[in-house]
Amino acid sequence: MVAAATQKANTFRLIRAIIGWILFIPIVLFVVFFIISHLFFPSFAFGFFGFRTMLISNTGSMEPNFRYNDMVVVRNIPVSELEVGDIISFYQSFNSNNQIVRLPVTHQIIGIEHGPNGERAFRTSGTAEGIAPDRILVTEDGLRGSNVYIGRIDFQSRFLGNIIAYLTSTSGILSIIINLTCLLIIFYIFRKNPEKEKMEERKMCAIENLRDRLDTEFNSILWENHNF
Repeated sequence: MVAAATQKANTFRLIRAIIGWILFIPIVLFVVFFIISHLFFPSFAFGFFGFRTMLISNTGSMEPNFRYNDMVVVRNIPVSELEVGDIISFYQSFNSNNQIVRLPVTHQIIGIEHGPNGERAFRTSGTAEGIAPDRILVTEDGLRGSNVYIGRIDFQSRFLGNIIAYLTSTSGILSIIINLTCLLIIFYIFRKNPEKEKMEERKMCAIENLRDRLDTEFNSILWENHNF
């Protein structure tokens, strides 16, 4: 009877562990996939999720509405839906060490114009005081040297931005490695407890079985003496 109860408890524990891993592993994999895709493959993330996350760069052009390391969510909105006052992100070309690099910029639409080929184009500017409007227009496909439209800002979080900035910094990465190592050590230490519990259960089962056999033999002796 005790052995059956112990087997039932072990089966329940195994089922609970399996369900826990089934629920835990997909969530972890999705979070890892989400973070890696948004940090290292933004174009893929944009096409797969329909949005991407970005951190505001340290230029101050969008103060006080957006500050350094604010996290923003950029959604893929058709250019036909954009209006004056919308805050958008776009790729702007910069000269860095005699090389042309494209970096994302987040500015506000202050006017809607027509590009060289009659396409819908946007005049943008930072919101900080004294910021001059951007000289180059923003278009969907970046025709004739115009900035390339990415998407519209639909969400902003200073708190999440600070967390992401820290986790992607050198100190943040070291902190993650140290914490994961500590968790693995703690898991390994507490992993021994179930083994001890199983040993104790086996000992208790052996004691109970021995007690049952002794009771059976004792009752058998009493019955034989009574008949005698």
